[in-house]
Amino acid sequence: MRRYLGPMSADRESFVRTRLQSLRIIAGSLIGALVIFAVVAVVVLGLEEYPSPVTAAALFAINVAAFIVVEVVGYRTPAVPRDADEDTAVRVGLDALQQTTITRFAIIEAPALLSLAWAFTTGSAWAYLVGGFWALLAMAFAQFAFSSPNTIA
Repeated sequence: MRRYLGPMSADRESFVRTRLQSLRIIAGSLIGALVIFAVVAVVVLGLEEYPSPVTAAALFAINVAAFIVVEVVGYRTPAVPRDADEDTAVRVGLDALQQTTITRFAIIEAPALLSLAWAFTTGSAWAYLVGGFWALLAMAFAQFAFSSPNTIA
């Protein structure tokens, strides 16, 4: 049963917003890196050869598998001790959210990095564009669906 902690004080609300903003910056950096990798791959490798349907399906399947793993992993965190005061509970919750978000992003980014290696192996940026696109969507979903003050409350 969830205990109602009352309205957040202005200091605590500011603290939560600041921590969430830093987490959004980290997530935005990881998402932006995928776009930068795409630009570099296109400039360096070019767009000569589109991957076979089997390759595209394999890259999609790898991204789906990573997304399923991320959803199974979820935001599992240890419970906050019952005797913890409100500030400690908020701090522990924010720390856990940051750790699990970075773990989730690492899992989602793995197929994009695999796609980048695949692109350099094949000599065409299309492999990365196909694999990185799905990773980009998964990262954006993970970022914008779960990073609000209500997640911590």
